[in-house]
This record gives sequence, structure tokens and C-alpha cells, in this order.
Amino acid sequence: MKKFACIILALALCLGMAAMAESVPSRTTTDMVQFEATAENMPADAAVIFTSVATIPAEEMTPEQQEKVAVCDAELQKLAASESVEAYFGEVTDAQGNPVQLTEALGTDQLNVFEFFPLNVEGYEEEYGAVTTTMLLSTPYAEGDTVAVLIGVVTVNEDGAQSVAWQMFEGVGLAPVEGQEETTGRIQVTLPQEIITQIHNGTALMAVISR
Repeated sequence: MKKFACIILALALCLGMAAMAESVPSRTTTDMVQFEATAENMPADAAVIFTSVATIPAEEMTPEQQEKVAVCDAELQKLAASESVEAYFGEVTDAQGNPVQLTEALGTDQLNVFEFFPLNVEGYEEEYGAVTTTMLLSTPYAEGDTVAVLIGVVTVNEDGAQSVAWQMFEGVGLAPVEGQEETTGRIQVTLPQEIITQIHNGTALMAVISR
């Protein structure tokens, strides 16, 4: 069984997810989330840094980071309670705002979510343009595998209710770097300037869906 990535989950939530035919992430301790990012117009002395907030020790989190983890917690509970993965994500769009059917995009009726975590971006400027990021996550993906990388921009209303607008971007599994076995299972995705800016300026989640 593949390892799941996010944060610690209560036993009751795990049992609720067991009834689903599809695989959704448990909030187990994040074993490994590593990012490398390059932007099309990034200066040589600049760096765009992606991080999963869930990897930060609880005692070191700022109040803002704690809030992002709480948002992720709430969405994981919604996902666990949904009748299916596709039902939870609802209306997903591509970068141009066109509706996307996840089952059609991946060519399968069974959707697996093995990564789901709050995402943070630092050091980004709009003039850097699109960003290509290579991710090494807890789940190993095979070279050439197509995955759906979903970015969810979160809105929290005055009454505390939250909603997530999900956009899908195509990711692909990479071959390991020669002589570096630890790079096995990476995926790569290119994200446009608009979505990177929203991640940078607000609260966002990342989910990776595979066959």
C-alpha cells in the first residue's frame, strides 16, 4: 500500500475513509515533501520556495501557519465524508477556467488522492512568470505517470465557513537522477503566474490525484 501524506488523523476519520472504494489521504505524519522550483523569468540570484506547511513542527508554527493547517484539517474531513473523490472536489477548472472531469483527465473511474496538504510559496514576484516545480512526495510515482495536480484557493467567510476553488494542472512522473536513488518517484508540474500569485498571497491547498 502506498504511504499517505498530510498531518495526523484521528482514528474515527480513518475508519470513515475505509468505506470508500477510492483512496483518500490519511492525516499521517508527512514523511517527505521536497520541492525544487524554477521560473521562466527568474533572476539568477532569486529563489522561489515551495513548502508544505504540514511539515513544520507544531511548536514552531506561526498563528497564520496554524490557521492554514486548520483549513486543511477541515477539508480532509469533508473529503472523508464525501461519497467519492470526484464528489468532494466538485467543479474543477483548468488554467483557462474550463471545467475539467477528473475521471476523463486521468482515464479512470477510480481516483486516488495520496497527497493533500496546505501549500506555501515564498520569494515569488509576478514578473517571474510560470513556475515549474519538481516534487518528491511520500508516494512514489512511476516515470511517465500522468497525475492531476490540484491547487485549491481557499476563501473563508466572516461566519467562518470556507470554500475552495480547485484548478487542475497536469503533472508527470520523472525518471530518477542518475546515481541518485533518493530522487525516484518525483513528479513535475508547471504552474502559471496567476495561480502562483494566489498561493503566494492567500491560503491554498495542494492535492495530487492519480489512477
